[in-house]
Amino acid sequence: MKDNELSILAQKISDGRATDEEIARYNHIINTLNHKQPDWNEEEMGERSAVKDELFARIQQQMHPPIPSRSFRKIYWAASAAAVALMIMSAVWYFYRTPSLDSRTPTVANTTVIEPGGNKAILTLSDGSRIVLDSLNTGQILTYQGVKFTKTADGQLICEHLNGDIPTENLDQALNTVETPMGGQYQVVLPDGTKVWLNAASSIRYPLAFSGKERQVEITGEAYFEVTKNKHKPFKVIANRQEVVVLGTHFNINAYPDETSIKTTLIEGRVRVGLRNSSTTHILRPGQQSALNGDTFRIHPVDVEEAIDWKNGYFIFNNMEVRAAMRKIAKWYNIEIAYQGNFDEIYFGGSVSRSNPLRETLEILEATGNMHFKVEGRRITVMP
Repeated sequence: MKDNELSILAQKISDGRATDEEIARYNHIINTLNHKQPDWNEEEMGERSAVKDELFARIQQQMHPPIPSRSFRKIYWAASAAAVALMIMSAVWYFYRTPSLDSRTPTVANTTVIEPGGNKAILTLSDGSRIVLDSLNTGQILTYQGVKFTKTADGQLICEHLNGDIPTENLDQALNTVETPMGGQYQVVLPDGTKVWLNAASSIRYPLAFSGKERQVEITGEAYFEVTKNKHKPFKVIANRQEVVVLGTHFNINAYPDETSIKTTLIEGRVRVGLRNSSTTHILRPGQQSALNGDTFRIHPVDVEEAIDWKNGYFIFNNMEVRAAMRKIAKWYNIEIAYQGNFDEIYFGGSVSRSNPLRETLEILEATGNMHFKVEGRRITVMP
């Protein structure tokens, strides 16, 4: 990367002149920088929150951004801050060597700590039995109709056929469901070895065995797939009115009912997307995303790291509308969002770890200077 590439890309984004390829390049650089940040050593570098506040203040003093018209007001905090991102490490070094730091009073009120989400899910067997997975110890949970269910320490549910037995045909009709609550996530290994990551407030329904001519599952919410290859049995995912057909690949589907479209993002391989019971389909290639709105598909290039940020433990907001960003935060922290004021067509960018307590995440968002929060229990009010 050339020394000035990041600042040039940031300026183009701020001016509205950047192409899709330049935006994707910018996102890739920023995500790489964010994911490679070293651990913070407070003994050597000072109190993290104080340094962060001072750093943001000094960066914003250097930016002097123009004020756009209200009709399309965009908050380019991440884009502008990224222009000096390469200076941050030296800036932090300077700040922690400074004898004293004037820490600003946080505007997020002192409240009960709301921790981030975690590995939480419920397994519902085909006979209606419900098992709360996060309340059980690791190891084998149960054996059901010749299938062994095992819970691992890192939050996986593994489904395996006992003794390599060939399942009978009726197991293809015995459907299990794994669902996560608000503030939950879980990983499921299906009987064919396919790995599925479930985001918060999501579910997957799948058979005890894929004994037919295809492997079909159904999801709600958001899920990331790494499909085991089997050219003789295509893998099909049903999400509301959409179906995705693959042989073996990595992809993400966002089908939350409170979103305006169903988004399918391809990371590796090739998939075919279309409406259920329709012969019209579209082929996605790596780095492309389809958005289904009504009966219409729109195919366009995307930053795949942003599309699967949740799986990698981050919130990545790439010029994202405020309400869309807060929907992601609400699902992970299991909170309710309310608004005071008009936030239509207001956008911002940045990257935040999903492992942060809620207060720290809100403080980072407040550092943009364009939004503030009132916290009342699990109800968060967003204010100008």
